[in-house]
Amino acid sequence: MNWTRQFNTGESALQVKNNRIIYFAKLSIPLNALIAVGKLLLGIFSLSFFLCINAFYNIGIAVAKYYAAKAHKDSSLGNSSPEEIQKKQYAAYHVIGNIVLASSVVYVIYCSKLLFVAGSRTHYPQYVAFIIAAVTFTEIAVSLGGVVIARRNNEPVIEAIKLTNFSSSLISLSLTQTAIMSFAYKGDPTFYNGLSGIFFGVLAALIGLYMILRTRTRE
Repeated sequence: MNWTRQFNTGESALQVKNNRIIYFAKLSIPLNALIAVGKLLLGIFSLSFFLCINAFYNIGIAVAKYYAAKAHKDSSLGNSSPEEIQKKQYAAYHVIGNIVLASSVVYVIYCSKLLFVAGSRTHYPQYVAFIIAAVTFTEIAVSLGGVVIARRNNEPVIEAIKLTNFSSSLISLSLTQTAIMSFAYKGDPTFYNGLSGIFFGVLAALIGLYMILRTRTRE
């Protein structure tokens, strides 16, 4: 099918692959939003602010992916020169970096409070914790490999999507630890959950900062 599409439209293999990435990014937007709503509702009813803050991060990721998909579509319309397309895409790259940075900073601020508050332990069934861990590590492996490949195709919004996925998977690592420690640790793991949240949140924030600084360097 891809060979037929390339022959009929004149698209290169790289363009077809990039369009496929954008297509799946669009599909994941409502999924991220649905997960965010689910976490938010569960957090409200269970009085778990940790789930609420995770929901906020999912909303940020959904917004970032929407902006990336829109930027890709806008830059492919009209008769813009390659230089103008690059300029538009790097502008979107900069905005997405700001979204990732802002979402991560809010996450870090909340997790910092966990260092001084005990007794907010959340319980997860053991099988749920293992599912979360398996999905998280798979997501990290795929997104990290995607970032390396995206740097080679020189399309900023594709790289932005990959970096956004990677930052999201880092935050998922914190949730994975919380889920595992809820049944594996006999004491109150709130302090350690907050510590890991800060660590992975800072890493995610650095990704957003890298995206911002990279566009400023080009300017």
